[in-house]
Amino acid sequence: MENSSAKQKFKVIQLVYMAILVPMIVFSGFVYYTNFTSGNIASQEPDIWLYLPFGLMLIAILMARPLYTKALQKTEGKTLDQKLSALMTALIIRMAPFEAAGLLAAVSAFITGNNTILLLVLIILIQFYTNRPTLLKVENDLKVSREEIDSIR
Repeated sequence: MENSSAKQKFKVIQLVYMAILVPMIVFSGFVYYTNFTSGNIASQEPDIWLYLPFGLMLIAILMARPLYTKALQKTEGKTLDQKLSALMTALIIRMAPFEAAGLLAAVSAFITGNNTILLLVLIILIQFYTNRPTLLKVENDLKVSREEIDSIR
């Protein structure tokens, strides 16, 4: 019973991860399309709209890994299901600041009409890709046995 439960939980983790990622991609695409078709030229909005997304990205980079590690510290000696629940929480904690920076970049691009800010979203997408939940990362981050990983497959 635990095997199918762990398998389902891992699929839920992947779905939650995609649920964090997809709205940012869709909104950024909408902003790019809107700015491109309307012929918006960069407006005279304050420079804060250019720097704020990058500042939030810097904060996300600095805080994501320590928060992720701290969220996974208390998984030793727990069942695989409990470890996977902790992993889901840790991934949300880790990726939410990046999502916020991406959405803020899209909002800034929309307000200013400057699509170059959307390059930050591309950087965030690379971050999302490198931190996606895989079985190898589950094995390394949660320190689970090969048998437990095989039960998730």
